[in-house]
Amino acid sequence: MIHGHGGNIYQLAHHLGCHPDRIIDLSSNVNPIGPIPQLMDHLRKHLEVITALPQVDAENACTALAKSWNVDPAWMIAANGTTQFIYCLPPALGLKKVLICGPTYADYADGCRQWGLKPIQLTASPENDFRLAMDKLDKAASDADAVYLCNPNNPTGNMTSGRLLRDLAGNHNRTLFIIDQSYLPFVSGGKAESLSKCGLPNIIILHSLSKIFRIPGLRIGFLEAQPAIIEKISAFIQPWSVNSLAQKAIQWLADNPETVNDFISRSQDYCSRQRKEMIRQLATVEKLQVWQSRTSFLLARLPSGFTSDWLCRQLAEKRILIRNCSNFNGLDNSYFRLSLKTAGINKIVSRLIVSLLQNKPGNGV
Repeated sequence: MIHGHGGNIYQLAHHLGCHPDRIIDLSSNVNPIGPIPQLMDHLRKHLEVITALPQVDAENACTALAKSWNVDPAWMIAANGTTQFIYCLPPALGLKKVLICGPTYADYADGCRQWGLKPIQLTASPENDFRLAMDKLDKAASDADAVYLCNPNNPTGNMTSGRLLRDLAGNHNRTLFIIDQSYLPFVSGGKAESLSKCGLPNIIILHSLSKIFRIPGLRIGFLEAQPAIIEKISAFIQPWSVNSLAQKAIQWLADNPETVNDFISRSQDYCSRQRKEMIRQLATVEKLQVWQSRTSFLLARLPSGFTSDWLCRQLAEKRILIRNCSNFNGLDNSYFRLSLKTAGINKIVSRLIVSLLQNKPGNGV
């Protein structure tokens, strides 16, 4: 069982003795303006599909989405969220030596450790705004079976050029590059940075529908890779991994590209505006550092004398969840992450954080 993720509204609600819908959750990275209303209406009209088994491998839904993305269906496979892929990749690909670019999502390392692998961490520094040191990555990649890289990255929100990653993968054709693009739909102009359809046989791409469409409970993830790799991975995907309602959602998203593209564009514009506004408000706290982000969340570091444990407790008492980032490799108990919500909630939370930090200097432990 995994622990230390965002979105644990049930635990906090139980602790406070309230209903989970009373919790304001800024710890989970889902679209603040989602889900798409028409998609929800479609799912409500087709609840009866849960009375029968879904298609065993979700082939029809996967093929439909692949075609709508202009990807060869032979290069795509669906699963119960990207998490299922992350935890089956080491045995499916026979990995022995893995390099993880961090600080980043902990499940990459956890998925390796589950199979007895101890991954090597290549950790970017805050002094360099968490940008990857491409010279160090180039050197380390030559000695690894696989490189894991989240792009845009969680929790830093920054992004590495798609061109640089293509060049890197092209220079190390014996190394697999596992690129998690789950947050790319939040990036304005992100399609130009995508490695999808790049054709390189050593690139594996993870796609998530959970974040951008705000349907994490449906657990929908896709993996894009050359057919030989797809065949290896498919042997580790359990039958009926994608449930009936999830397959209905996939088919609707594939059949309604105009509505989907308009929703993604509006989401990008909204997140861009709200990031700027939240950074502006938090900047009023001296020595509170907030990093620029390309996504729907912000990483911040508290001033000396404060801890994320303390800040999380203060906000939890007010039924607000944020992400304590102390369990990310390379970060410590001074880092936290905020996921964007409505403009009103963003303003309330940012002002509350400012008030807590300004009114209790040096007492945040």
